[in-house]
Amino acid sequence: MKKLFYVFGIFLSFSTLAAKPELVLRYSDSDSWRLPLGHYCFNNTPLTYQANIYLRCSDGDIEKLFKINDSKVSVVYESAIGFKLSDPVQGHEGLIWSEFAEGGTKGVYRLHQQEVSKLTYLPQGMVDGVAQMGEDKFIFRWRNFAGEQFVTSWKAMSEVWSDHPERSFAFPPTGTSGQLAYKLRLQSLDEKSPDMLYWWKDLQSAPLILKDHDADADSSWQSFRNTVGLSGSSMIFVGRLKTGEDALGMMNLEGRVEVLAQTGTTLVKEIDYFSPAINKKQMIVFRGVDQEDRRALFLWRYGKVSAILRQGDVVHTDKGLARIDYSAPTAIFMSAPFIDESRVLIQTALVDIDDPKTLIGVGLIQILIKDI
Repeated sequence: MKKLFYVFGIFLSFSTLAAKPELVLRYSDSDSWRLPLGHYCFNNTPLTYQANIYLRCSDGDIEKLFKINDSKVSVVYESAIGFKLSDPVQGHEGLIWSEFAEGGTKGVYRLHQQEVSKLTYLPQGMVDGVAQMGEDKFIFRWRNFAGEQFVTSWKAMSEVWSDHPERSFAFPPTGTSGQLAYKLRLQSLDEKSPDMLYWWKDLQSAPLILKDHDADADSSWQSFRNTVGLSGSSMIFVGRLKTGEDALGMMNLEGRVEVLAQTGTTLVKEIDYFSPAINKKQMIVFRGVDQEDRRALFLWRYGKVSAILRQGDVVHTDKGLARIDYSAPTAIFMSAPFIDESRVLIQTALVDIDDPKTLIGVGLIQILIKDI
């Protein structure tokens, strides 16, 4: 395995940007806008593919994958009753996701050129996460009563598991441009258990591995959060430093690690555990709390951190002006963020602009990069 060395460069340039949030759709118990009434999308991460937005939602019995653009909202795929869909992710060609229940998996599917097809390879058991490294090369998160493991459609990753025969927990994988990254926690789900981040740059070379202090006494990281992001040339993650601060970290192709933002600085008071997201231009979005105790969505760009969306910001909706807010602040943001080369997406709670106790629903919010 390749040995890493760590270089910490902390960028402390902060500002607040006057971004313009736009409402893409809205839903609530009593009414909705653009989404069929009775559908809910809490905690599901939106993403884009071929200029369309995709979002997983449920009516309570059936989960559906919606395609959203300026002209209409349509259903791309729906599950069988009692089955769930994993969040779709970018694959080698198109989007991929699994359909699963506690008893097993119905299938893994791919959306390519606006057509849905079922993959021929499927491991036995419950698959609640899938990523793709190349044509016909898929990795599945497979679960049973003892924990989680990865199963592949090829044999290149068997050496990872031979290193760790003890009980282990594999978190949802992330794949892009022929690469793969994921977190592995050994022994138990306790925070004091060893954490390791794996980054496979290709199938021909050994992965880069970043270990926390429980796995490597020389590491500067106390633990890592559950998911990572990939851009092709960088892996990003959120973790806790041995000094006690939460931090957003980035690893490059040579294994060098930088701290891009950390708690206790000019703008960022807290960093949420939810997944950070990165695009091909190395722009990163992550959730947290600013120094005024407002929930915020932060953008890291060219060594500078900015708040681009905050608790209290005003949004134009189908019901007039509304604020991004909620009586329970930790639930203001209803999903992990997403960023591509043209926009940022996130779900937020919306309240009446004159009466913050009146919730008007959850909105899928879009911020165009050109407006930041």
